[in-house]
Amino acid sequence: MKQKWSKRITAIAAAILVLLVGLLPVSAAGVVQDAEEMGAAYFQTLESAAGVKLTGTPSLTLQKYASLPNDPTTSDTSAPIDGIVFKYAKVGGLYQLTLDDNTTAMAYGVTQAFAQAVGIAGSADYTYNGYSFYRDGADIQNATRGKTVTDLEAFLVTNAAANAIQTGTTTNGVVTATLDGTNAYGLYLVAEYNVENATQGGEPISITQRQRPFVVSLPTQNGAYWDETVVANVKNSTGTADVEKKIVVGANETLANGSETVADTDITTIGDTVHFRLKGTVLPIPSTSSETIDNYVLTDQISRGLTPILENGVVKIDAVRVVGHNTIVTLDGGDYTVGGLTPISAAGDFTGGNAFTITLTTSGLQKLTQVAKTDAATKEVYFYYSATVNTNAVIGPQAPGATANSGNPNQVKLDYRVSGSGDMTTGWDTVTEFTFGIEVEKQFEGAPPADASAVTFKLYSSADNGATRTYYTFQGADGAYTAPTVAADAAAATALKLNASKQISIKGLDEGTYYVEETATVPGYNLLKEPVKIEIAAETGANPFVDLGSTGDYLGTTATSTTGTESIIVINTQGFQLPATGGAGIWMFVIGGIAVITMGCVYFVVSKKKKN
Repeated sequence: MKQKWSKRITAIAAAILVLLVGLLPVSAAGVVQDAEEMGAAYFQTLESAAGVKLTGTPSLTLQKYASLPNDPTTSDTSAPIDGIVFKYAKVGGLYQLTLDDNTTAMAYGVTQAFAQAVGIAGSADYTYNGYSFYRDGADIQNATRGKTVTDLEAFLVTNAAANAIQTGTTTNGVVTATLDGTNAYGLYLVAEYNVENATQGGEPISITQRQRPFVVSLPTQNGAYWDETVVANVKNSTGTADVEKKIVVGANETLANGSETVADTDITTIGDTVHFRLKGTVLPIPSTSSETIDNYVLTDQISRGLTPILENGVVKIDAVRVVGHNTIVTLDGGDYTVGGLTPISAAGDFTGGNAFTITLTTSGLQKLTQVAKTDAATKEVYFYYSATVNTNAVIGPQAPGATANSGNPNQVKLDYRVSGSGDMTTGWDTVTEFTFGIEVEKQFEGAPPADASAVTFKLYSSADNGATRTYYTFQGADGAYTAPTVAADAAAATALKLNASKQISIKGLDEGTYYVEETATVPGYNLLKEPVKIEIAAETGANPFVDLGSTGDYLGTTATSTTGTESIIVINTQGFQLPATGGAGIWMFVIGGIAVITMGCVYFVVSKKKKN
């Protein structure tokens, strides 16, 4: 009985052993005794075309061009990408192997260091003299395509000397490879190693999906023929960051849903609230790409004539809107941070102004990456904030030392980075606000009075020739007045007084029809019967200061003034005065009257004597 069970156990064990052996990988038969790499003499026996043999002088060119906008599979040879660093090296070739069983075989051999780097060292059909050999070259190519530059970092750097790894940077979109000096034919690893300094047309761009490392064979079979002049067009997704700042204008200037009307220039009054919209692009990233957005910062600069509205000590973001995803993606308060106001001390258009930043946090970057990988064509993020025009606002088109037509400027730029790529920083996109003024000069006929403090004016506007009047109050005194606000009535309007030079300066007016009304003057002078009418009509045209200047932009000038200030002169004349009572003129009449009476009395006395 025991012997019977012993036989059964032996049989079961044998069956299990056979099963396990069947599961083990089958190794190629034979052991390599010798390996000879195929060189120029061998490949010159192959045809590149009917009746035309290979020359024995192969070449490898790496090309990098942007894709056509509407066809990402086609390269735009007119748009080369520069600054791309490639690393490449010969890692193997085609060999004839002599095996110990008198078998001769052809196989592709690669260095064992490379085979280990791509993870196929353990699956080689043969190994010999530091090389791993594979009867199917697709095994090498497929393993390489499954790796990233990071996976091969150690091989590309640590083993650089041992594998004669070369480095080349694209110029005009091209790298001409330096081939192996002993035998130029063979297998070459190509890795798009560094894209941080990628540029197109001199402008930084982002590589949103890099090409994975690949192996090129020299020569390469092309149907029935062979090609020894190999051009590898390395394709990937690219993009350029863009940013835009606009002023929200018109009746819907508080909207933030995409239906708002926007402009590059606008006119305003001191004390008014201005609404701004910042738009940053979100570069498309293929859904299969492992790349992510890992930096997104908007930097905004505001001139000293505008005071941003704050909340908890930082600029208040009125609204945030994300466009370009097939599901609703919103940026909440935790998805971005707003930096504090930083004074701008550098001389120029923004001297005395402030800057602040909007920086996306980790959660915000993850949401933007999600938007970037959608199929939607338009991918953008919008931030809205508001500012008040203050009494430092520049009147007209240009402050002293500033750029012509700069007015009260505001601008934004974007810092953007996709993982693995370099930082991209856009140029500034600029908008500007304009406001206007009125200068009144008071003159008197003849010698001016020593004291003109009694003179006062009031300002009102009217769209119907004075039938309906809107009076204004102002901040300021002694001839300098700003920040107009609507008064309850004429009695509540500010009485505008002259300064020591008998002038009045009114700053911060929008365009419109205004009336300067003289309400009191120096005794002995005539008060103006009618107010002086002033038209402030803002001029438009192509403003060279804003980035997208068009014929519809404001210029900061008016129809009659290049400074944005309308000037008038008001002259008072003296009143006509009658002669004073008791003057020399009446004594002449008194003396004449006495003479007449005296002559009458003499005549009466003489006549009476004659009768007697």
